[in-house]
Amino acid sequence: MEDLRRHTSDNEANSAVCHVIQDGQIVERKWADTKVGDFSQIRNREVIPADVLVLTLQVNLRAAIVM
Repeated sequence: MEDLRRHTSDNEANSAVCHVIQDGQIVERKWADTKVGDFSQIRNREVIPADVLVLTLQVNLRAAIVM
């Protein structure tokens, strides 16, 4: 039963839309379709179903570059 709940939860998280910087544009993509090295725009209070590395944080803009 726990495995089924985990599977369902993983599918929901992987199907969620994220915002990836591609060719200088921000495009929507499913989390499941992101790859190592993609640059993502993480919005305020957005749940992130992945491990990330913060590259840049701009406090005055309330922004961070996360990989």
